[in-house]
Amino acid sequence: MPGTNGENSQHWSADFVQHIRTVHFSLVAVCVALIGAVVSVKPKEINTAMTQLSEIRSAVDHWSEEVKVAVLGGVIRHTVDGKRIVVKGKPVMLSKDAAFSGEPSTPSRKTLLQKLEESFETPASLPAFCSTWDMLNNVPKLIIPDQSQVVKVIVTVNNGSPSVAQYELGKDETSDTVLVSQLGAPDQGAISRLHLSTLGPVTTKYGYSWDVGGDHIIVPVEAAEWQIDGQGAINRAAHRAWKQGACGETFRALISQTGGSTDQSFGGLAGYLAQAAAKEKTDSYTVFGMVFPVESASRWGILLIVGILLYLWIHLNEVSSRIKHDDPGWDVAWIGVYKSMPARSLFIALTVVLPLVTIFILSDALITADPVLGAIYAYTAALASLILAVLIVRWAPQHRNKDPEPESDPSLTSE
Repeated sequence: MPGTNGENSQHWSADFVQHIRTVHFSLVAVCVALIGAVVSVKPKEINTAMTQLSEIRSAVDHWSEEVKVAVLGGVIRHTVDGKRIVVKGKPVMLSKDAAFSGEPSTPSRKTLLQKLEESFETPASLPAFCSTWDMLNNVPKLIIPDQSQVVKVIVTVNNGSPSVAQYELGKDETSDTVLVSQLGAPDQGAISRLHLSTLGPVTTKYGYSWDVGGDHIIVPVEAAEWQIDGQGAINRAAHRAWKQGACGETFRALISQTGGSTDQSFGGLAGYLAQAAAKEKTDSYTVFGMVFPVESASRWGILLIVGILLYLWIHLNEVSSRIKHDDPGWDVAWIGVYKSMPARSLFIALTVVLPLVTIFILSDALITADPVLGAIYAYTAALASLILAVLIVRWAPQHRNKDPEPESDPSLTSE
C-alpha cells in the first residue's frame, strides 16, 4: 500500500508511473499491431467479395427474366387495344401501356419503361451491373391509365388558352400511338382553368398529350400509381441476403476489394480475387501472450483497445488523491509526465488519435458485414475511447501543477 510520507510514498509513486508507462506502451503496440494485421491481410473481406461476385454471376445467368419481373412488377403490358380517336382529323391510338412518372420527355418521347427494357441485356461487367442495380433502386411510380376515363374530355391549348375539343371515335385503321405521361406545369395549369357543368373542375396529373398543327392536345386521364420495388423483387426471388440500396453499399466488400483491378469484367475480377486470396497471409496475431485470429481482429481488437484505456483511467483515477506534486514519480522517463509541448503533443496523439484511427480501420469489416449493428458497435466504442482518452491526457497536467498545502506556522498558533 502506498504511504503518505517518506520513502515508502516516494518509492510507490515511481513504481506506479512506471506501471502506467508500461500499460500505455502496450496500448500503442496493440494499436499498431491491429492496424498491421487488418490492413495487410483481410481474408474475411476477400472471402465476402468472392461470395458476392459468385452471387452476381449467378443472377446474371438469368438476368433478363429477373429484371423483367422486378421492373414490370407483374404488370402485363399491352401495346395495342387502346382507344382510337380522331381529333382535328388526326387519328391516334391512346395506348394502354404502363409508363413511368417523373421521366422528362426526349425528342423521340422514349419512356423510362423502354429504357429499362434495354437494361434487360445481360451485363458483362461489374460497372454495367451496378448501373442497372442503381437504376432499380430509383424506379419512379408506374402509371396505369384507366381506359374508361380517357375520352371524357379533350382539351386543346393554343398560346396558353385552353378550350374543349371535339373528337370522333377512330376506326380500326393504323394510327399513331400516344403514350400516357405525367403532365407538366403548363399543361396542368391550362386544364385546371376549365370548368364544365357536366364534369366539374378538370384536374389531373396525367394525360395523353401531342401536337396537332398549332394546337397542343391533352386527354386528361385517371390513372393508378404503382411503386415498383425493383431490387426487392430480385431479392425476394433468389437473393435474400442482398441488402437494398446503392451498389456501392450493397456490394461494398466486392467493390472495395476489386478497386485496383483494371479488368472489371466478371472473369477478370474472379481472377483478381483468386490471386489476392492466394497470397501468403498470417492467420493470427499475438497480444500479451494471447493469440487472436486475424478475422476476429475487428470485433475483439476494438474491445481490447477500449479495455486498455479503461484500465489506464481506473488506475489514474484511484491514485489522483495520493500522488503529490513533488513525488519522484514525476521524474520517471515517460512522455505522459513531461511538460514540454512536443512531449504533450505526442502523448495526445498516441492516446487519443491512434486508438480512434485504429477503431475506425477495424470497424470497416464490421460495417461491411452488418451496416447497422456494425456501425452501432464501432461508433459506441469510438465515443467511449474518446472520452476515456481525454480523461487520461488531462490527468498529468492537473495533478503535477497542484501546489502543496501550506504548512501551519507554530508561532502563529501558540498562545
